[in-house]
Amino acid sequence: MWSKRFERPFALRPPEPGVLAALAAVTWLPAFLLVIHAPTPDAVRGLLALCLAGAVALEIREWRRRPATASWAPGRGWILEWADGTQWPARLLDTSRVFPWLLVLRWSLGSGRRVSLLFLPGRGQGTTLRRMRVLLRHGRANG
Repeated sequence: MWSKRFERPFALRPPEPGVLAALAAVTWLPAFLLVIHAPTPDAVRGLLALCLAGAVALEIREWRRRPATASWAPGRGWILEWADGTQWPARLLDTSRVFPWLLVLRWSLGSGRRVSLLFLPGRGQGTTLRRMRVLLRHGRANG
């Protein structure tokens, strides 16, 4: 059953860059270790390591271009706000994923650009993340 208490506006803030750096290290470090210790010629290992380094650099570059806040309000839907104050209406995509320990939300902006943000529990957002899970479960996340 749907409860009206979940229809209050709320805002989600992504984790700080330090948390993102720690997550990137946890995910990219094993790949680097596999490349370094792979039984392949040095030229191939060097090329693979260069490709991984490029992927890491692109991921870090994207962190700077991410929204600072994702706000939702009933009837209005999502508004993504960047650090410079720019706001864009967005539509939450079905490719968003909900895990008990992580939310990976993907939006489509009117320009066609797609934005992905991840949210971790903690930092005082536990209630907000629970409300987000309920919105997703009941198919009401876009307004």
